[in-house]
Amino acid sequence: MSVLRLELVAGGPKMQTLESGYAAPNSPMSDNDTLRFTGPMSAHQLAASLTRYAGKPVIDATGLDGFFKIDLAFAAEGSMSSMESTAPPLSDAIKALGLKLTPTK
Repeated sequence: MSVLRLELVAGGPKMQTLESGYAAPNSPMSDNDTLRFTGPMSAHQLAASLTRYAGKPVIDATGLDGFFKIDLAFAAEGSMSSMESTAPPLSDAIKALGLKLTPTK
């Protein structure tokens, strides 16, 4: 089965660590053709939430524990709106957090 691994880029995460987070991350907000995840969440919660928009299951392979301040804006890949959005695709936007999505089986 094809999946995407959520992994750290060289240099590590670029997210602020937080003392606590929500039991479930915020639902993405939609601003025109852009989706935005905000709020405290774990890397595992982020991976699970991104599965809906990545086109394949996203598995947390970061090894990160705890909660992080997430602010991630992207155009949903494969959608008609992604062609009109000024936001980058998910695979590019995730790099701002010090993360990457790697295809694997």
